[in-house]
Amino acid sequence: MFRHDLEHSGRTSDVIENPGNLELKWKFETGSAIYSSPAVFGDYLYIGSYDGFVYCINKNTGELKWKFKTGMVVSSSPAIAGNYIFVCSEDSFIYCLNKQTGELKWKFETGMAISSSPAVFEDYLYVSSHDGLVYCLNKDRGEVIRKFETMGTSSSTAISGNHIYIQVVPIFFPRM
Repeated sequence: MFRHDLEHSGRTSDVIENPGNLELKWKFETGSAIYSSPAVFGDYLYIGSYDGFVYCINKNTGELKWKFKTGMVVSSSPAIAGNYIFVCSEDSFIYCLNKQTGELKWKFETGMAISSSPAVFEDYLYVSSHDGLVYCLNKDRGEVIRKFETMGTSSSTAISGNHIYIQVVPIFFPRM
C-alpha cells in the first residue's frame, strides 16, 4: 500500500540486510515516466506508468508477468488486498485487477481524473478524485457505499481508527 500502511507512516518492520551494500539487481523499462510508487506482494512488484499501463514484474528477475492498459496516465500507486490490486488512472477510472493474471474484475468511473492512490480497509476501498469527491466503494464489487464531498483534492486518503484524512485543496480550472 502507498507509504506502507493505512496511516501512510512510511515506516516498516521489514529489515534491509546490509543497507550500505545495496546494488542494482535488475531494471525494467516502461513506455514512459513513472510517478507511481511500487507495491510488492510475494514475488511480484506492481507499478503504474505514464504510458497508461499497470505492470506486474517478478521482483527477483525483473521479468514482466503481465501488463494492463488503462485509458490514460497511471500516477496512482497500487494497493493490494486478497487476490486483487486496485489502481486509479487519470482516465477517471478505478480498476480492480486480478493480481495473478491482470484480468479486470471491475472498474468504476468517477467524475474526473484520479491521481491519488487507493486505500483498502476491510471490505472498503477509499479513493479521492479531482471531481472533489472521496469515494468509499465495496472492494469486491466496485459499488459506491458512500461519497464524501470536498472542495477538491488529488491527495491520497489516510485512515486511522474510525477517521479518514485527506488534504483538501481547491482545484481551479481555467475557462476555455
